[in-house]
Amino acid sequence: MSTTVNHRNLIDAQAATTRALPAAAANVTSSGIYIGGDGPHKERLKVKVELPTNSVLVATKLLTIKLFDSADNSSFAAASPAQTFTITGNTGFAAQDIYFDINQTTRDYVAVNFEVETGGGANTGTVAAISVVS
Repeated sequence: MSTTVNHRNLIDAQAATTRALPAAAANVTSSGIYIGGDGPHKERLKVKVELPTNSVLVATKLLTIKLFDSADNSSFAAASPAQTFTITGNTGFAAQDIYFDINQTTRDYVAVNFEVETGGGANTGTVAAISVVS
């Protein structure tokens, strides 16, 4: 995936991780990325999810991507307000970047959860890159 110049591409190597998508009827959550405690420094931050081209997600089946947060980098749950992005399979999907907003109430760690619908195929060969960008 290419990086668009001057468009949310300031990536801190310490604020990035990767995660393979799950098989059908399963979900996985990425490791947490530390964004710090409450404060105005979060106002312009976003979580960027870079997905490469996928040729496996079965037609009409869903891949649901959710922003999670945690206070302790252990117990992750859907961030508030909830942010979800859904991709409908069409014998896979095109490469794309997805952005989630981080607000001042987002807890200290962020992660991304991926869920593939039952019958959606084994998408474990597709690896998402997750980073905090400004």
